[in-house]
Amino acid sequence: MTMQGLPALRRLLEQFPKARVLLDHCARPDRSDGTPYRRARELFEIAAFPGVHLKLTHRALTAAAQGASTPDDFLARALDAYGAGRIAWGSNFPAAAGTLPELLATALGALSGLPDADRALIFGGTAEKFYPSVAVTGGRHA
Repeated sequence: MTMQGLPALRRLLEQFPKARVLLDHCARPDRSDGTPYRRARELFEIAAFPGVHLKLTHRALTAAAQGASTPDDFLARALDAYGAGRIAWGSNFPAAAGTLPELLATALGALSGLPDADRALIFGGTAEKFYPSVAVTGGRHA
């Protein structure tokens, strides 16, 4: 889904407020205006619905570095609106250029300044809500 679909999503969530959705590539907002991201206003407004989650991909991180935006500023704004428990990293592999270890290393670097608990949620905990089979318990898949 892109930003153009958010009004329709809002109408659906008003009818089905318990629905959970995961917006791939953070719905591809225009972040070029930088903080406070007025061009991406709807992305942050729809966070009022607790079932809305973001998938943070290499594409989202790359776009967050365009124009007046920085990845750190965008991540701070996204974390403020959604919290780490509603953001999940996604590799977009194999569609993304690069190997899976390279994509992971890039994301880990971009999020290195976050608290450990937030990184743990973004790199696994949040995804477990949507994909329970990825859960890891004691080093073994559950």
